[in-house]
Amino acid sequence: MVTNRQRSEIEYHEQMARQYSAVGEYSISYDLLDTHRSRWWNQSWAMYGYLRKQNLKYGKVLVVGCGSGVDVIYLAKLGADVYACDISPDMIEIARSFAMQEKVLAHFEVMPAESMTYPDGFFDCIVVRDVLHHI
Repeated sequence: MVTNRQRSEIEYHEQMARQYSAVGEYSISYDLLDTHRSRWWNQSWAMYGYLRKQNLKYGKVLVVGCGSGVDVIYLAKLGADVYACDISPDMIEIARSFAMQEKVLAHFEVMPAESMTYPDGFFDCIVVRDVLHHI
């Protein structure tokens, strides 16, 4: 059962998906993965600085609230077996398309963060970025 708040989130992400779809093709910078420079003011650089040091190759990593799939792509490029969920079916489709465009494999599910159905202890790492204000 979808709550009113979740319905509102789905509607918001449907609007975002329309904006992404209007662009048609997506672009991504791999600077976060390819350089050891840092941008102290950018939390993504700090997070990926940490993640690059982890042994994620072949590890199972979950991206909660994957949105357009940028983190899915980065983690797959680091060698992880990536699983991703989002409450929005439209954003999952965009993330799938983006992953295909970037030639990465990932497992995508439409699923709210509050009630995920993955088994306990299944993941080696869980990434939750830019999501808490939506929950």
